[in-house]
Amino acid sequence: MGSASASKTFTYGKYKGTFSNSKINSVKEGQYYGYYADATVKTGKYKKVKKAVYKKKKKYKTVNFGKGKYVYGFWTQSYIDKGWTCVKTWSTGRYMDSQKGSMYKNNYAKFKKTVKVKKGYKTKKYPVYMTLNSHYVDGSLPGNGKAVLSVWSWQGLIGSKTVRI
Repeated sequence: MGSASASKTFTYGKYKGTFSNSKINSVKEGQYYGYYADATVKTGKYKKVKKAVYKKKKKYKTVNFGKGKYVYGFWTQSYIDKGWTCVKTWSTGRYMDSQKGSMYKNNYAKFKKTVKVKKGYKTKKYPVYMTLNSHYVDGSLPGNGKAVLSVWSWQGLIGSKTVRI
């Protein structure tokens, strides 16, 4: 049996992780006694993730609903259903209709909407970890004297393989 300070280094692509003898033994014990055990170390590397950055911007739209009587209710609803908020409505000018009396000439409505506009990109760095697992995710064993080596960051699994411990 090696000394308590012994350790073993595993590699996966460009990532390296060094596990102490006690961490490796805890994974072996989990296999031997039939419970799930794992040990995690930092690889010292980072995974860069490029994310879009957005800002909120107000958009305005003025709509002319044409000539006729006050018909905003019907027309404005179609814009409201698409996420617009009606700010104000108005009419300008009049013309005389001998049959119906006075009618408004042009009907307008002003709408506003807050939208997300891409401002640019921001790169974030996430630390990459390496984990030794006693069992596969489905609960099966990797084999005698072997363990599952997983490399991951908070963005997800980078990869895994079976290694001899």
